[in-house]
Amino acid sequence: MLSFVILTAFNLILEAKNKHYIKQTGKSHNYDILFYSSSFLKMTMLYTLIALVDADWSLLEPYLQDKEKKVLKMVIPLQVVTHIALVFIEETPLPIPFKPTWKTVASLV
Repeated sequence: MLSFVILTAFNLILEAKNKHYIKQTGKSHNYDILFYSSSFLKMTMLYTLIALVDADWSLLEPYLQDKEKKVLKMVIPLQVVTHIALVFIEETPLPIPFKPTWKTVASLV
């Protein structure tokens, strides 16, 4: 949990630097790659933590049942792919047909 908080703080710092750089120069250059990679790690860790807390995982119970393992094996990769899709939808310079629809569908998944 502490690593998630540290990663979130790092992500917010990178986002602030990216927005400041965009405000100064008008375009994004270096901080966007670091921001999106830290955002990807943060969201992956968040979904993993939510799934583990939902499965009643704790230090006293370091094993998961088969049903819980199957859920984790399906949910975490699905969330990772969805987050990557959201980044591509938001950062694509060309107009995508039905962009708001794709963004809504990816968010719901």
